[in-house]
Amino acid sequence: MNRKMSEKEVKMIKLMLEVGCKNSYVAREFGISPGAVSDIKHGKTWAHVKLEDDWERPEPPAKPYKPEGKPRNAKLGKEQVARIKLLLGKGYTNVELAERYGVSEETISDIKRGITWAGVKPERFDGEEWEVPKA
Repeated sequence: MNRKMSEKEVKMIKLMLEVGCKNSYVAREFGISPGAVSDIKHGKTWAHVKLEDDWERPEPPAKPYKPEGKPRNAKLGKEQVARIKLLLGKGYTNVELAERYGVSEETISDIKRGITWAGVKPERFDGEEWEVPKA
């Protein structure tokens, strides 16, 4: 997945990180691993490449659009998200819920912070067991 990068690409990566893009998004855009992005971010690699003040900074690629309500390509339904929110409130961790629902920890974190599924409230559905589903 990793490939050779130019200094110009590394500057763009550093710029995207500076403006708040997530490692996973930057990695997909450049065809590299999130670990490689993290190494650049923390100066483990490409530490000599700096974003100079006089450098003409190009616009970073637009972040993917996340519509209100159900996110694009959602693997979870409204009832599952309501259950996840309820279980988060009961003390279950992002890691536990991500493993059980077959999604990433980032997905659970986005639900928890209201970035996705903001309109769904934690609620119990009739006849539903409120335990973490078995993987």
